[in-house]
Amino acid sequence: MPLPFGPRIVSLFGAMIAATASAGWLLSMKTYRPVVLILGLVFLLDYIFVQSYRGARVDCWVLAFCFGACWVVRYAMSRMQEGRPFRWALALGGGMAAIAFFVWPSAVLTYPLVLAELLVLLREEYSMPKNGASTLRSVMAFVIGGVAMTFLLLLPIWHLLKTVFNDIGPILMASQPSYSLSLQINNLLDSFKYSQLLPVSALIAFIWGRGRLMAWMALLVFVYILSTLLYLNRLIYLLPYALGLIGGVYQIPSTLIANAKTRRLITHVGLSVVIVVSVSSSLIIRPAIALSQKEERDPSILFSLGRESIGHGPYRVYLGAWEFYFAGRWLGWQMLNEYVDRDQRDLSRLLSRADYAIFRLGDVDHNLAAQLSMAGLYLQKELTDDRQHQMDTKHQFRLGARAYGPYVLYSRQIASEGQ
Repeated sequence: MPLPFGPRIVSLFGAMIAATASAGWLLSMKTYRPVVLILGLVFLLDYIFVQSYRGARVDCWVLAFCFGACWVVRYAMSRMQEGRPFRWALALGGGMAAIAFFVWPSAVLTYPLVLAELLVLLREEYSMPKNGASTLRSVMAFVIGGVAMTFLLLLPIWHLLKTVFNDIGPILMASQPSYSLSLQINNLLDSFKYSQLLPVSALIAFIWGRGRLMAWMALLVFVYILSTLLYLNRLIYLLPYALGLIGGVYQIPSTLIANAKTRRLITHVGLSVVIVVSVSSSLIIRPAIALSQKEERDPSILFSLGRESIGHGPYRVYLGAWEFYFAGRWLGWQMLNEYVDRDQRDLSRLLSRADYAIFRLGDVDHNLAAQLSMAGLYLQKELTDDRQHQMDTKHQFRLGARAYGPYVLYSRQIASEGQ
């Protein structure tokens, strides 16, 4: 039986690279070395970030290329200060920023940070005995690197560009539901329960006033996120700004040497809280919860339920329960679900193409049942595992993710007879 560990291992590897690149960037900013180690560890163990790469998302690779681009720009600045060739590094930074977008389009949320680092270099270059033409050449090197990499990455999908551009509008509309400021604020406050890195970094930046350009860029991105759909996996893209703001305070020579005992105390206490919460939540609490759910979250439950209820074959299966994705791939299913149809206006048409539909027990309300009936799909049976009967009562008092099951299977008569 195949296990869904491959994508998670790749994401974990990407998270390690991102944390390493963040440490390299902070070192290039001349941040105090022990603080660099602490911030790299805090970033790797931050609840929001852990949730992302534990769920096999690609955000970690986006942030890795973002940190890499910032690191390369800082390296270019050090070479410039030494009088050595540096524009090839700027071109490389532009290329890395372009790659990040092709990994996941949300990379644009990190572009203001890369721009802030580029502006630091340009300001340093302009202050040196060089003319404006030299600064313009540096800008062009960065832009040309990004454009060239974009062209190279578009070549394999050149014939699909029209389809890609046609899909942009519906996808953006689907990711922007009706706006509710109160809901956005509640989601933001809920995120602070899991990750203290963002509020602590904002507090430290405010009381010290360092890195104003980066702070303004972070505020710009935060306002944009607040105006769209705010959720944990989007707040991830504020973490690089948080690291940069804290790292800027601990730069050498450190501002913390100044006569400001209260500010130093707040900064040290805030950083200590972030360390304790990140380490305890990601290395102690969450593993303990996962081990306590070992039985009810066993992937073999999904594989056995899928094999016994539908079986192997190119059956078209509507997944109302996403956790069957890996089992469906192994069994050869053609899986269906809607993403851009947030209002479910075309759900009936999609269901009419399915041979089966799987939902969690209790997720099928009266309206959905009517749509299933119109599509020719009828309740066949409830899918339960022998272990499920011992888990139901126990899980009501447990933390963590929901147990696998029970589910309900809908099928059309033809599909049932064919099986």
